Amino acid sequence: MRLILRLFAFAGLLFSLAVLGVVGLGGYLLVAGGAERPDCADAGSNPLDRAAKSIVFDAKLAAFMTAGASRALDSVEFDEAESAARAERYFADRTDRISDVALCFREGKATGFLRIDTALGRKLGVKAEGTVDLSGDHPMVRLTSASAGGIGAPGFLRGQVEDAINEELQGIEMAFPMALRLRDGTAAISRSP
Repeated sequence: MRLILRLFAFAGLLFSLAVLGVVGLGGYLLVAGGAERPDCADAGSNPLDRAAKSIVFDAKLAAFMTAGASRALDSVEFDEAESAARAERYFADRTDRISDVALCFREGKATGFLRIDTALGRKLGVKAEGTVDLSGDHPMVRLTSASAGGIGAPGFLRGQVEDAINEELQGIEMAFPMALRLRDGTAAISRSP
């Protein structure tokens, strides 16, 4: 039963992304340039540098999860470049159509950006803004805005995408209570009391 529910959630995510993609693709074809990349650190242009930053991200997270469970380490901090490199590797493990991944951290919010290679040979910029709530049994994404090709997604569509992502996140069990703090250029995860 759980597998069937996850399949339905995944189908809903695909449907929502397809609708968002069609809306964004139409906007991209109408508006030259599409969505602009936000001004923040990226993973870098050198593949070895990107790989190293992704490994640093994984090492920091592993140390925190191991030591945090025993309360030996109370927090860990990631910068935009490390986070973007890890996100880029996540997408690269699943598809070769995503590039130019960026994650921006500002006080209380994060902005994610990536480009998707379309069937027409153009790159479609997709951007979302919000935060991640780590206070419950599972992480929860809260989107405040989303756009594709520079065209904002209507609230109902943004809500569907958020719901589908959160359904997928239900499979991640929080090892212990955590909190996320977003500041200019950094994201810090700490153990909650």
